[in-house]
Amino acid sequence: MDSIKKYAKKFKGIWGSGRDVPFTAFTADSRKAIATLLALEGPLTAKQISEKLGLSATTVLDHIKKLVEHGIVKEVEYPYKKYKQERYYALAIPVFTVKELESLKELLKDFSDIAAEAVKKVYEKSLMKAEEWFKDTLMAKQGYKLTDNEIRWLLWMFVIMSIIEEKLREYGLIKSPFETEKGCFVYLVIDKGS
Repeated sequence: MDSIKKYAKKFKGIWGSGRDVPFTAFTADSRKAIATLLALEGPLTAKQISEKLGLSATTVLDHIKKLVEHGIVKEVEYPYKKYKQERYYALAIPVFTVKELESLKELLKDFSDIAAEAVKKVYEKSLMKAEEWFKDTLMAKQGYKLTDNEIRWLLWMFVIMSIIEEKLREYGLIKSPFETEKGCFVYLVIDKGS
């Protein structure tokens, strides 16, 4: 298997929230490989990337330019330069592995069970409270019922979750991606074992 495929295979996806999330930055396997390589071994120069992936330095620089434009990669200072003119690149977004996410879920499982029980009660009460309101909505006129999965998801994602998010922002625990300079949060997901 060539190096590009090897590293691109470790790329499991990009996740983001906010405006202008750069999903299109990863249409090429070469860019997936560069991002994964930087996640695992960066910071690196374009020359180092080209040697590890078997691409020309020009091709690597073209891909890096695109990734920089999308806010995925940034130029960084590196204290161990061989030459003054060397430019080092690193990811400008958080990276996590599938395994790290699974272990975090397991670590927080006790808390999630407590939260889920509380949220279940809130959700059930919200359904009861929304019954009267729902009767006069366009959705009800279209034939939907409050028991339909689409409507329950709407109530959860666009109402209850947004109220919870608003409270957490009010408490200063989280910040909306729209309130940041970039206007979005972007995460790279890789699988080190692939």
